[in-house]
Amino acid sequence: MPTFACHRCRQPLHLPSSLTEELTQSAYDVIEAESILLRKDRQPISAGESSKRRTTEGKDDEGKQDDDNLSPNNNALSSHLNLTKALFDMLSSTTPPSNWTPPTKSPLVSTTNARKVDQKERKRKARLPIGQHGNLLPAIDHPLCAECTNILLSVMETQLDELRRERDAYLAFEDEVKRRDVQDADEATQEEIDQLAEQSQKAQQELADAQRESDAVDIELEKLDEEEKRLEEEEKQFWQSYSALSLEASNLSAQRSSLQASLAQDKAQLNRLELTNVYNDAFSIGYDGGYATINGLRLGRMPNDQRGIEWSEINAAWGQTAFLLVTLARRVNIEFEEYKVHPIGSFSTVEKLGERKEIYELYGSGDWQLGRLLTDRRFDHAMVAFLECLRQLCVGVQGRDESVKLPHSIVRDKIGGASIRLQFGSDEIWTRALRNVLMTLKILLAWSINDAPDDDINGDLPNVE
Repeated sequence: MPTFACHRCRQPLHLPSSLTEELTQSAYDVIEAESILLRKDRQPISAGESSKRRTTEGKDDEGKQDDDNLSPNNNALSSHLNLTKALFDMLSSTTPPSNWTPPTKSPLVSTTNARKVDQKERKRKARLPIGQHGNLLPAIDHPLCAECTNILLSVMETQLDELRRERDAYLAFEDEVKRRDVQDADEATQEEIDQLAEQSQKAQQELADAQRESDAVDIELEKLDEEEKRLEEEEKQFWQSYSALSLEASNLSAQRSSLQASLAQDKAQLNRLELTNVYNDAFSIGYDGGYATINGLRLGRMPNDQRGIEWSEINAAWGQTAFLLVTLARRVNIEFEEYKVHPIGSFSTVEKLGERKEIYELYGSGDWQLGRLLTDRRFDHAMVAFLECLRQLCVGVQGRDESVKLPHSIVRDKIGGASIRLQFGSDEIWTRALRNVLMTLKILLAWSINDAPDDDINGDLPNVE
């Protein structure tokens, strides 16, 4: 039967009778093979050892199978051995030295010597520092004797106490760290709570301010709504007034356009009238053959004229000539001396002023009666008086404007050397004298229109008596 020795002190071990009595040689071989295999599994395996190990395992498996076939109690023995092996594995985890061989029983080594050796070894280990006790454990393998087991237990208890103290220190440190973290977290949380409370207070204040502003805005909106309604009403009234005024303005614009058109027409007519000389239109002096005409009426008679001018035409022409003379005198503010001309159309007269007032007829007659001689005599006096008035007008005009040049001079009853008397004279000389009269009147009329000073002009027309 194989023997066992303590792996620490190399003392032989005596197994209990429960293990030694029931084990056979084959069972011991199985236990020893499993122990060897267990140690090899704990050691590092090289490539060569791996192949050897596989060969050995194969042989062991064959032997084991043979042993199992030889003994019927192999199953119970295997379970018991597995339990014992587990106990040994708990006590050690290292493999024995490679040069170690199991010792044989020697009757010379007693139990007392083994105890002495164990006591020396225990004292030597007791003198070692606590931190070095762990170095002994890797060299210990099972099986162990009772003394070595006690030493191992004491070392493990010492290490366990150190680990417990270290654990307690770590736990205390962890508690302190947690407490500090909690305290810091509490302080940070309190600060955050204070900040949040302050922010909440500010937010509430802002909310209250916003609410007040909202109320003020609501009131303002109500006022604005009322103002909008009022403005809409005013706008409605404004557009009504605008429509009425627009219609009125349109009517006034139409009236204005009509008045502007009328004004433009009146201005155009005024311009035409300003360009038109009323005196030229009222007294148009011209020639018709050897006769001088005024407004188309011939003044004079020719002895060889077969047309035979009527006295009615001559008298009408004298009426226009008398009216022209009076008009010119009134226009240039000249009053005649000794005579006053009364233009009465075909029956115009010349009045002699003074103590003995006489009126001479400025018209003739073609009747061959006894009284014709007296009539021609009065007609001649009227024509001479008319010529005197014409002379006074010419002198007055030349006195105001020396630039006026008259083509015919007037001396008593002659103008331009031709006598104006009809009695005891010829019709040809009389007609020439009348032609000179109308020529002189035309020059005076042109001067009064164009060159006469405004201060000397009187725009009133004389009354026709």
